[in-house]
Amino acid sequence: MKNKNLRLYASFLTVTIAFLVLIGLSIAARNEERVSLEASVFNGDDGYKETEKTLPEYLVPMGTVFGIKLYTEGVIVSAIENISTKSGAFSPAFDAGIRAGDFIIEAEGEFIDNNKELSALIKNDEDGKIELLVKRDGGFFKTQLDLIKYEGSYKAGMWIRDSAAGIGTLTYYNPDTGEFGGLGHGICDVEAGKVMTVKEGQPENIVISDIVKGESGVPGRLSGYFAGEGPLGEISKNCETGIYGKLNFIPEGEKMKLLKKEEISVGKAEIICTVDNSAPVSYDIEIVEIVNDSRKVKNMVIKITDEYLLNKTGGIIQGLSGSPIIQNGKLAGAVTHVFLDNPQMGYGIFIENMLEAAE
Repeated sequence: MKNKNLRLYASFLTVTIAFLVLIGLSIAARNEERVSLEASVFNGDDGYKETEKTLPEYLVPMGTVFGIKLYTEGVIVSAIENISTKSGAFSPAFDAGIRAGDFIIEAEGEFIDNNKELSALIKNDEDGKIELLVKRDGGFFKTQLDLIKYEGSYKAGMWIRDSAAGIGTLTYYNPDTGEFGGLGHGICDVEAGKVMTVKEGQPENIVISDIVKGESGVPGRLSGYFAGEGPLGEISKNCETGIYGKLNFIPEGEKMKLLKKEEISVGKAEIICTVDNSAPVSYDIEIVEIVNDSRKVKNMVIKITDEYLLNKTGGIIQGLSGSPIIQNGKLAGAVTHVFLDNPQMGYGIFIENMLEAAE
């Protein structure tokens, strides 16, 4: 990129669910250049080694906005907080080696399924000591929480979360397997900034209620609410390149060949997206630059050129993560981020990278 000071927002908007209360939030990455574009349902080095994998010949490009509900494996530690005592301010969680982004899997040898279970265990503990099994970066360790008694009950000095929800866009459907991919980037915990480990999740129909146009310095967004019609399938994977799963129905749409990354070029292209409650529509864009074809994400810079879409949204907005990118009649990739300083422009991911991660 010519301007390394450009800040980005990734185009999916999330809402965190804690203790059954839904709170509208947008995800902000801790990286100066990149921010996740996630739309609320209520108004490192990316280098990797390529592996030989068999990719499907045809996929159905989608562009359908949908609601997402995710439930974590155990509970995720969103933030560490000190507790004030007469002796000073302390965090039992921090002292136990727990950090934001960790997953608490077990307490006292019992699996922890949600926030309420762990909170009740801490609050009602008798001796102020709790043995935990913690997951971090794919590994596990055991530790002991030495709780602090504060205002009549024990405290651990951490914020926890067991679920999240939001709005994004379906990228593709594989008619041979029933599998889908969407977003083009992972769903991260808001505070911890790490990709959430998913135990289970569901895609659902969403009703768009409002569009906030993007402006320089302020990302736009789709706002809406779950239609309440039940799950459309299941989400089995949330990783750096998107979310993946299976649909329990066959969506409408024509099959399209894939455009390999070495065939993608600077020039005219289209995106397919949904900005109201009708069917997905194609809009003109330009692929401005192929950034790097050897990493998982942020592979190409795109620019919205369609006047109707610019008038409607101001450019790329939260909720459009996963919108398919089409070039020369073939599926090339998906929209993932917007430049905060210029909402007409953003990043896209190669479709090959999404498919490789889906396996």
